[in-house]
Order: sequence, then C-alpha cells, then structure tokens
Amino acid sequence: MQNTKIEYYYNQPAANRAIARNERRGYRVVSVQSVDRGWSLIKTGCLGLIFLPLALLGKKKPVIQVTYQRNR
Repeated sequence: MQNTKIEYYYNQPAANRAIARNERRGYRVVSVQSVDRGWSLIKTGCLGLIFLPLALLGKKKPVIQVTYQRNR
C-alpha cells in the first residue's frame, strides 16, 4: 500500500527544507511543480482603477506543489 501526500510551499528554500525533512522520514518525491494561483481580485481592481496597465501587477505569486509517496 502506498501513502501519497501533497504539500504547498511559498518559496524555494521552504520547499527544499521540507523535501529534505520528508526524505528523512521515508518519503520520496514524485513530482515538483509550480502552481499558478491566478489573480488577486482586490489588488487588480484597485490598480485597474488607477491605471489599467498597473492592473497586471495584481497577479499572485505561484506556489510550489510537491507530491510525496511512501510505501507501507
């Protein structure tokens, strides 16, 4: 039986620390990918009211999704 878990991290150093910690616990990394979080509605709307091209700054930073798996 396999145990799979997915965790999200907001920056690369945090992801690296968590990967090392989970590997010590017996998990192996199945995949690592950057997940786009879309747009912040409030920030985009406010910037759009001031100056339309500034609305492009309303994009949220992506998060890092790591999928782990451990055999039991």
